[in-house]
Amino acid sequence: MVIGQSMSILQLLLATIGMLVLLVAVMALIRKEAAPIQVIFEVLGLGVVAMFLAVSGVLIVSPLLTFIIIYLLVMRCRILVDIGSMVLQRGNFAQAHRLYRLALALRPDPVARASALINSGVAYLRAQQYDQAISVLEDGLKPEYGDPGRRYRAVGRFSLGLAYRRTGQEAAARQAFKQVEQIFPNSIYSRHAAQALKESSSG
Repeated sequence: MVIGQSMSILQLLLATIGMLVLLVAVMALIRKEAAPIQVIFEVLGLGVVAMFLAVSGVLIVSPLLTFIIIYLLVMRCRILVDIGSMVLQRGNFAQAHRLYRLALALRPDPVARASALINSGVAYLRAQQYDQAISVLEDGLKPEYGDPGRRYRAVGRFSLGLAYRRTGQEAAARQAFKQVEQIFPNSIYSRHAAQALKESSSG
């Protein structure tokens, strides 16, 4: 009976881990991000731990609770970035930066790292700390961090263009705005970039 219960729990946990891997892959596909290899390995690693605890009888493991805990652990950096963005919208730059720094300290996968850096750069820009914004945005847009999706890349390039303009680097600003139009054409970001280019031409 105990063996049967253990096998049943094991099967449920395997199904839970499979659903998590599928969820992570689908979310990356929807966001048009690079394959989240690190996140998938974290899901599998934590899943193995949960199965070991269940089979050994050390801990009674609920599949639903396991799903929630593993999801929160593997998505820790993205969750912190999202909370930081909400805080930033309220104008609390210091708190937003603390959340982005925490996300960066928690060993994010490449895409989450790029997202945290780009959001941090936007926060510096909104706080009128243009040199810091340029430094962080340039770092976040490095291709080795992975592709955070064209929306993030467009936001990053547009913000970088604004920061360049505020520091008198007009040629670099125009180049950044042109890149926005290439990255995400027919979007609100490309329209803002086109408007910024017109302003520089008329000026």
